[in-house]
Amino acid sequence: MLVPSSYARVLALKEASHSLAKPGVLVDAGCGDGFHLLQIEAARKIGLDLIPPKLQDDIEVVKCNLTFIPLKSGCCDCLMSLDVIEHIKEEDKVISEFHRVLGHNGILILTTPNNSEFMPYGTLRVMFGLDTAKIHRMCEHVRPGYSKDELSSLVERHGFKVIYHHSFCQPMVRVLELVYLLPMRLSEYIYSPQERELRLRTGKLINGLQRVHDLLFLLLVAPIIKQVEKRANNGFLHLLICKKLN
Repeated sequence: MLVPSSYARVLALKEASHSLAKPGVLVDAGCGDGFHLLQIEAARKIGLDLIPPKLQDDIEVVKCNLTFIPLKSGCCDCLMSLDVIEHIKEEDKVISEFHRVLGHNGILILTTPNNSEFMPYGTLRVMFGLDTAKIHRMCEHVRPGYSKDELSSLVERHGFKVIYHHSFCQPMVRVLELVYLLPMRLSEYIYSPQERELRLRTGKLINGLQRVHDLLFLLLVAPIIKQVEKRANNGFLHLLICKKLN
């Protein structure tokens, strides 16, 4: 389902990838529900995840830990890992594995929070007593984001060259997301576990409602996000595109 932050990520991803050659093999490391695999065209698509989802038939799914990826060295042209690296303690091992499975001149696409995620201004954090470390723990982040230099250093020491950087998901998009998701968060408290389970079982109804929701989102909310994202490059999330050097 489209929400403001996921739509901002799609915009940034499409903007960055439109100038790249269509990959023969595209890997999404930490693919989740496979949503982002649908945003980039490729002859063959592979999703990697600890809990492999059921995706459409033309997308292969592999269960694995990203510190050891069960794919052949040099097997893919493009590997993306979106909002994943901040969840992993052994980040160097993971980037090293990404380097191994990418072929000659392979492309790595990363998104991850910058280290001012959630509340960028120190004064506001003090005023409202926000424990940003606690927020990151709730999101199962092992670190509170990266600076641009930290992220560049991480990939460069494993044989990548940064060819593109963009900072997206502006503060106004974050505010919009908080307002937008509030009814969903409240519904988690309103419905009992049994009622939520029943709602999940009515899959066809839920899928139909999601399609209607996404259509309305594209008509009403997406134009606002496009305008907000177009105006600045100082958002809460990094988008990095890197080229394999050797």
